[in-house]
Amino acid sequence: MKVSIQNISHKYKGSELNSLSNLSLDIEEGTKHGIFGANGAGKSTLIKIICNVMLPSEGSVKFFKNDLEIRNQTEVKESIGYVPQEFAFYEELTVWQNVKYFGAMFNLKTQEIKTSYKELISLFGLEEHQSKKVKTFSGGMKRKVNLILGLLHKPSILVLDEPIVGIDVHSKNEILNYLNTLYNKGVTIIYTSHQMNESQSFCDNFTLLNGGENIVTGNLKEVLKHQDKKDLESILLAL
Repeated sequence: MKVSIQNISHKYKGSELNSLSNLSLDIEEGTKHGIFGANGAGKSTLIKIICNVMLPSEGSVKFFKNDLEIRNQTEVKESIGYVPQEFAFYEELTVWQNVKYFGAMFNLKTQEIKTSYKELISLFGLEEHQSKKVKTFSGGMKRKVNLILGLLHKPSILVLDEPIVGIDVHSKNEILNYLNTLYNKGVTIIYTSHQMNESQSFCDNFTLLNGGENIVTGNLKEVLKHQDKKDLESILLAL
């Protein structure tokens, strides 16, 4: 699914400055698109607008499948998997209890929930922890639970806000390898991270935000040439 962002601006209540300013961007179907910039650049705001968590003050976000615009908002929401930076689950519940709750929110049938749960909990190696409350999990395990909940409904767009922050190398590799598997199946991945080494090797297209504006969008070579830098980390350090 393609995302077309057209001239969006957003200002939070009480703020004098826009968090996003007249930003336009196309995220092509079946790509791994990294959105990066310094703190306060507007990354999280843009992500939330793409996911319909909030509306822009101005402009629009449109979604396309096979070049046809999808106008049904229910279909759009059911096509997006959102994995926020914050842990978005109930820590007093087990993984399965969280899965049942969020699966119902996606209007999934009981068998669909069970099938996705078995597949994902096995994939991320959490079977032996099924009866434990999530609050007892390590940071890496909690990141995996976050990802499981975002993948339950098999979205065609997966939006990830800092999905590997604060986790061990083994968990990081497991998550990135699985994301590549989804990408190979045609899932569009929108990815933000402060870990530029992983972003540079993982994504195939990039957008640099600064002050809520789209500074440059393109593949790695195009972005580096535009900024006259050797890597993405050097670009961030220069902002």
